[in-house]
Amino acid sequence: MRVTAEVPVESVVQVLCDVCGNETNCSGGKHEYGTLSAHWGYASSRDGDRYMVDLCEGCFFSVIEYLKEKRVRSDLDSMDDLHQSSFGLIR
Repeated sequence: MRVTAEVPVESVVQVLCDVCGNETNCSGGKHEYGTLSAHWGYASSRDGDRYMVDLCEGCFFSVIEYLKEKRVRSDLDSMDDLHQSSFGLIR
């Protein structure tokens, strides 16, 4: 026998960028945004800390550009590779 009931389901209806506060784009019911996350373990000075930041497309790529520049400053030999649009891209 199957017992049924209406159960309210929680779903994401809006994603706001944690940096600029703007609403992220939504296409066909799917929100377009990036997430920066970390979960630090025992070997870290931040053991147990968890972070998650939702970013709109503009802020996400601003973070990527910042990381590229930071790496370039620490390793000038990698400069040519970093200016390619594939930095951090997983296909």
